Amino acid sequence: LSDGNECLMQICGEFHDALADNAAAQAEAAAAAPVPTDDREECILKIDHMNDADGYKKTLRGWARALALSGRVLYANSGKRVHGVFVVLHGAPSSVGGFLQRLRTETVDVDRSGRPCKERQSTVLARRPLADRPPLEGFEEEEYEDADGALDVALERLGVLHCGVGAQRFGVR
Repeated sequence: LSDGNECLMQICGEFHDALADNAAAQAEAAAAAPVPTDDREECILKIDHMNDADGYKKTLRGWARALALSGRVLYANSGKRVHGVFVVLHGAPSSVGGFLQRLRTETVDVDRSGRPCKERQSTVLARRPLADRPPLEGFEEEEYEDADGALDVALERLGVLHCGVGAQRFGVR
């Protein structure tokens, strides 16, 4: 009788191991599979200026990494401060929402006196499904010349120069 119990325990153990291996393989496959573009959205932000541009961009880059977002930061530099900033984000709707919440609730820049401050002068220009376009890869910064048409060319290259329809449509210039 005890030999039968040992045999039954061995069969149960092998069955348990096979189930665990199968679950691990399914989890690995799910983690490796790309997120479908339909489940991603695009958010376009306009930020008036950055007084501490290096610190600000570093913070945005850190948030994007932590939230698994890809995107671009386009900006002009007048020498005194960075202005005309556009941020294009691609990722899961919950991650985009987390980024926007952090922008309003966490310290991201400094005011004219050098005191840390939150972002108060940003505008969400669009937030929409990414649709059939591939998401951006990585999170990069790009300075554009503060000249006629340079920003339009950069935004057009990203496919966001004009977005929305009707009253929601915007032109950045």
